[in-house]
Amino acid sequence: MAPDVLIPLTWTLLGKAASDACAGHRPIVVSPSPIKDPTASGTGVTIGGAHLRGTVTVTFGGVPATSVSEVNNTTVTARAPAHLVGFVDVVVIAACGTSANTAADDFTYIAAGVIRTELGGSSEFAEDRGTEHYKAVLTAAPLGNVTVSIAPDSQVTTDLGSLIFTTETWSDVQIVAVTAVDDTLAERSHSGSIRHVARGGAYGGVAISDVVATSSDNDAAAGRHQSAGRIDECLRGRRW
Repeated sequence: MAPDVLIPLTWTLLGKAASDACAGHRPIVVSPSPIKDPTASGTGVTIGGAHLRGTVTVTFGGVPATSVSEVNNTTVTARAPAHLVGFVDVVVIAACGTSANTAADDFTYIAAGVIRTELGGSSEFAEDRGTEHYKAVLTAAPLGNVTVSIAPDSQVTTDLGSLIFTTETWSDVQIVAVTAVDDTLAERSHSGSIRHVARGGAYGGVAISDVVATSSDNDAAAGRHQSAGRIDECLRGRRW
């Protein structure tokens, strides 16, 4: 019967040994970097702390991260999952347990976006006269500089090729002037578009709708000016 007694005793001793090895080694999270990200996320986050060896799961506000990778006992990397706006705790589950929630593990999801609105209530112009404007501003403080590139098609021109928002000027409204291209083609009323792409500051990948501009023709075949052009108001106040 001795072997029957020794088997559970062996497991008890092994369990005690494992418990002793983890004593005082509960994982600690002290420095997620960056500490904030857009709600769509997917950004790589480096998590600093202690006793992170054997990390199997990282969660952001209870949502599991993707691409978790253990660098060493003090560093883990992961991709932040999508989440609602607000503060969340970054929690690590490792070989010696689950990290406690503290102020040091806070991570903030921001509502990254661009608001574009038309100025003056009406933006009407024809090919041979008038310049109209729209304005743009970020919805939340970025992690660094954000560059919004401006790419008009062949029907319109803009006075700026890009907008730059910094961590200090992100809430400052910037204004873009739009002018219809005065060509020799008889096109009657026609439209052009202006594309935008954001890069940097955790704004990369944020969807930005095109601005659609409608202008009237001034060429002889048109006979007379068509109804005055306008920047399409359907995007007024819309978040990109």
